[in-house]
Amino acid sequence: HVRGFREGPGDSIIVNSNSRDYYVLQPYHRCGNINVRLSVAIRPRGNNYICEGYDADLYVPGPLGEEYCPVRAIRKLTPAEVTALRASRR
Repeated sequence: HVRGFREGPGDSIIVNSNSRDYYVLQPYHRCGNINVRLSVAIRPRGNNYICEGYDADLYVPGPLGEEYCPVRAIRKLTPAEVTALRASRR
């Protein structure tokens, strides 16, 4: 369950699944214009669980419609990284 997301380092996005768990999703290739002010859809592959890279695809709006971007890596942020992330929002 995704509660929110924001731009991450490089071409990645950071996904918040609850009040304390954040994950970095890294697309396999440059994914158009991942811009958190627009919508981003995350679709699991196969079942309804996303546990590691290649378990999900990102869909972002593009000039010709939705652009499909496979996720190659997923990493959970450490508690220290979450604290730094929250501090950067202030």
